[in-house]
Amino acid sequence: MRFVSKILPLLMAALAVPGQAAELSAAQVAAVLGVPITKAKTEPNRASAKSIDTSYETAGGDAVVIVHRGPISLWAATRAAGGTSTEPFASKGREGYRWKGLNMVCAAGAAEFVCITPSVYYLMAGKQPGDAALRALLDAAL
Repeated sequence: MRFVSKILPLLMAALAVPGQAAELSAAQVAAVLGVPITKAKTEPNRASAKSIDTSYETAGGDAVVIVHRGPISLWAATRAAGGTSTEPFASKGREGYRWKGLNMVCAAGAAEFVCITPSVYYLMAGKQPGDAALRALLDAAL
């Protein structure tokens, strides 16, 4: 059993699809944002069954950020939905954009794209996460 418990994470990493977005842990998000995250809740996206959303929450249940992961086939439509409300936001040389009104940032990987949206917590706190933090989350997710 010890061997299995040590080798299982390596096997899972080897089986991961290249270019597929990675699930971020609550601890990773907390470390990047400097906000105590106690829960990560993942569910299918309401608009697209092909996509999933993970909400990272505080102990009080306030969403801090929402990470949206979708197939690259939906990237163009998602980007077009922002229209003139978007501006470039590159991450590690990947194509990306920021939806200005929401401070949502998105970047495309090989097989999936990821969008990170600051949520209720930042509306109440009155302070948005900086570009470096948002970029770090995108990079970790892709």
